[in-house]
Amino acid sequence: MPKNEDPRRQYAENKEQIRGNLDLTVEDWILALIAYAGGKLKGKTRIQKGLFLVWQEIGGVKADFAPYKYGPYSKDIDEALNRLAGENLILERVVPGGDESPAVEYELTKRGWERARQTLNQLEESGILERARPFLDLAIKGSLIALIGFVYSMYPEWAANSEIKGRIRSLEKLKRL
Repeated sequence: MPKNEDPRRQYAENKEQIRGNLDLTVEDWILALIAYAGGKLKGKTRIQKGLFLVWQEIGGVKADFAPYKYGPYSKDIDEALNRLAGENLILERVVPGGDESPAVEYELTKRGWERARQTLNQLEESGILERARPFLDLAIKGSLIALIGFVYSMYPEWAANSEIKGRIRSLEKLKRL
């Protein structure tokens, strides 16, 4: 990169290029995230925050986000989850315990797996899956508190309307002790 070139400008141009090169729907991203998690994923918040991180850091997620009760939220994702369940691409079931109580667990159906594999292949071939891996891993493997804490610390403006930001900060401080 030339000395005078602003790395933020280059980053923004890369995000726009990714958005332009991929023709993935929000449904595709959700299916890919659930497939990346092994076919099941517990918690709508994990899907919301995982796709928010991809949207912020990489681009390509065609969803509108707004600061909401638990940080960044997209109505587009909620509507896409409903469509996926209605099209029998995912199963939704309420399960006890976990980070969200009660939590909704999402599981790919056979048809959902077929479509998810196509999307994962597309993401792999484009190199985007490798770039998205740290954010996807954080969304599916870490604790929900760690995921929300990361989002709030990296993007504090998105936590402006959060009803839990004080609790998240307190829990993060306790973990450091």
